[in-house]
Amino acid sequence: MERSIVASVNYFITRLKASMDPLEQLVELLSPRASVWKRLAAEGEWAWNMPADPGIVFGRIISGTCRFTVPGHGSFEAGEGDCVLLAAPTAWTLSSAGSTAAPIDLDDVQPPALREQDGEREPEAQFRVVGGHFELDTANSELLTIFVKPVTRLMAADNPEGSLLDRLLTLVDQEALHDRPGREAVLSRLMEALLIDVLRSPQAGVAPSAGMIRGLADPQIGRVLQAFHADPAAPWTVASMTSIAHMSRSAFLRRFGSLVGQPPMSYVLQWRMATARRALARGTRTIDEVAHDIGYGSVSAFSTAFSRTVGRPPKSWARLAAAT
Repeated sequence: MERSIVASVNYFITRLKASMDPLEQLVELLSPRASVWKRLAAEGEWAWNMPADPGIVFGRIISGTCRFTVPGHGSFEAGEGDCVLLAAPTAWTLSSAGSTAAPIDLDDVQPPALREQDGEREPEAQFRVVGGHFELDTANSELLTIFVKPVTRLMAADNPEGSLLDRLLTLVDQEALHDRPGREAVLSRLMEALLIDVLRSPQAGVAPSAGMIRGLADPQIGRVLQAFHADPAAPWTVASMTSIAHMSRSAFLRRFGSLVGQPPMSYVLQWRMATARRALARGTRTIDEVAHDIGYGSVSAFSTAFSRTVGRPPKSWARLAAAT
């Protein structure tokens, strides 16, 4: 059984990596790790207070309907088969649609009674949801709010039974509910694949908020982003990006800023520094090597840029990362 799941994970990762390299790189920098995966159920009117989370919250409605209320992003209903991803949410509320019940903390939610269903014990409840919390690499956790929209909704009609997301969720659920050797490694790889698939979905790509995903969806800006992520150490300039986009300088700068949410060279700097933080945290590369790998011709130039962006010199940051 373990071998078949591992083979499935490798198959999904291979398919996803071949489709969109920038997203692969983003997920690698974020390094999502599934720390909690659970099933929740409820009857009648109910409301739950959900805690703030510095990582990713993901859920799929198995049956019934509910209402998500996320401060700063309004309220919306979700029904059977819908999926929701929240990026670094503040404290939020999950409730039955139109509920007037006083919210209770998630830790105080009591599990419903179980019944036998197709050889398995399922909750006796109108509403059921399965989901989890995923921790991120602390070296680059801020990338989540820079590159991922706060709320991503995937409707059931866009991810029918048998779709890639549906199969990934089934595998995650199966693996999370059994304590088998290699469980955490398998869950981490599955979540890497699941996160890439969610982020490359049309719902994520047409976000009103700017970011990498919205930029990738645009033919001209997407071409520039693909080229940059294929070789981030190249001597990138606005002129070289403009040439790839086949746009005038002024039009390119306006469009890039509108879609991605920052100037192109700021994007380049942020990505290079994120890559540097990850390499320094791992401790397998010298500062000279890291500087060269991300496109700096000298250690002094890299150290100046790193200190200005991160707030401390590379050597000091590496020591701090090693101690935490």
